[in-house]
Amino acid sequence: MSAIKQNPLVSPNGLSRPFYQRFNPEEAFKCIQVTLAVEKDCIGKRHPRIVAAQYGTWNAIAKEINDPQLAMETGQQSLAIRERLLLKTGVPDSQIAASYTSMGLTYLMNRRFDKAEELVNQSITIRSQMHNFSRLQLYSPLMYLSLIYLYTGNSEIAADQLLEGLHDREVKYGIDDHESMR
Repeated sequence: MSAIKQNPLVSPNGLSRPFYQRFNPEEAFKCIQVTLAVEKDCIGKRHPRIVAAQYGTWNAIAKEINDPQLAMETGQQSLAIRERLLLKTGVPDSQIAASYTSMGLTYLMNRRFDKAEELVNQSITIRSQMHNFSRLQLYSPLMYLSLIYLYTGNSEIAADQLLEGLHDREVKYGIDDHESMR
């Protein structure tokens, strides 16, 4: 209860995820909309990280239900907030990196391959600048780059990107990766 008193967005923010995980997009959308309405009406303290997360969740659901236009709108909202936070703090973090990867997937979904590649590469750049950088953090963006290259007919580059990401995982977790849960 104290978390809710400190931040009134915790409750609806937390509720949207289980609805999404159980694949009930309409209920998840309602929770997201409640969170955004509460945020808009909050007097004083703003919660940009939670709002960015809500738009990010909305973006993920839109991709899952194959709604490219909604995915583009919500993904751009999330990324714009994350970019403002990055400009304000100057500290790259995994959330901005994940937002770039997510928008790359959104552009891939919309068959805008050049923009998708640009955004995923931006994610890789940001991840490599993080103070706790590990090459394992490149697995997802490299996997998505391989998809982009595969869609654009560059199968050799696609294979190279995927193998690079898999190599780092194999070094860390071995050939039979049961530890990482991926």
